[in-house]
Amino acid sequence: MTSKNNQIEVIIGLRGLAALMVVLFHFVVKTVDFAHDPAVIGVFGKGDLGVQIFFVISGIVIPFSLIKAAYSYDKLGTFLWKRCLRIEPPYLVAVLMAFAYVYVRQWLPGTTPSDYKPGAWDLVMHVGYLVPFIEGARWLNEVFWTLAIEFQYYILIALSMPLILKPHWYFRWAFFALFALSSYLPWGDRQLLYWSPLFLCGILLALKYQDRMLLREYILATALCLILVWHKMGFDHFMAAFFTLSVIWMIPTFRSKVTDFFGSISYSLYLVHTLTGGAVVNVLSHKVSGAGAKIAVVLVGVSVAVGCAYLFYRWIERPAQKWSQRVAYK
Repeated sequence: MTSKNNQIEVIIGLRGLAALMVVLFHFVVKTVDFAHDPAVIGVFGKGDLGVQIFFVISGIVIPFSLIKAAYSYDKLGTFLWKRCLRIEPPYLVAVLMAFAYVYVRQWLPGTTPSDYKPGAWDLVMHVGYLVPFIEGARWLNEVFWTLAIEFQYYILIALSMPLILKPHWYFRWAFFALFALSSYLPWGDRQLLYWSPLFLCGILLALKYQDRMLLREYILATALCLILVWHKMGFDHFMAAFFTLSVIWMIPTFRSKVTDFFGSISYSLYLVHTLTGGAVVNVLSHKVSGAGAKIAVVLVGVSVAVGCAYLFYRWIERPAQKWSQRVAYK
């Protein structure tokens, strides 16, 4: 790994891979009465680890960008404004789409009726990412829970970064210990601190990549963090973190047209895949039998999801990216 580049290019492709993993998990495993073969469920059931890959990536890219911007507390407002411009417009449009879908789905043939009838208050809770904190509240789209985790992380890292970057090692190690061990407190898995070891794996790599840690310190801290991931969350989560870190370490500059495409639309794909391709799979899954036909249904669903995500990216997400890029740190 080298720290000479101003970006870690392989992360683009890793984002696309993580999004596709989640898509296949939802289409194959979460579709009701669709996949029955234990081997198929076992393989595609690992697709939800794409979420853990996203958490490690976020752990990297946010500190990475803050270090490049010479971040300090006087830039807190600018950072949060840039993040809101970048992620909120696509998210809010997806929230409205999910709100409409809850009511439209009752007319889709073969779709199981839902007892969830959201109102204006449900939209307010989504805007503020308040669903995890309100008893009885429900996400309009289940994938939104991870966006709440990410937003909590943005706030925490913005408040903690000047401490992490202090020249004395004991400041950053105090943060490492408090952040990682907080995962053992009685948080539910819909709260940031439950997932803190995964985010910390990324933070450590960002510090090493930007030459804010010596190699031996990075190896020690990352080894302890990965052990914590294994102990707290299990072997699958450990492998997701280890895989992500290994790919970035070994091939940081890898890019291709395919990985760039899926990486660029990964956020849009994550937001809308259940509302687009997922709806197609839900309808067609009741009309087919046999492995070949089911594979075709999944491929159709993925194609629809990718096509819609591309349009969503061009019309909604890309403009939001440009708005965010226009906001410069002083």
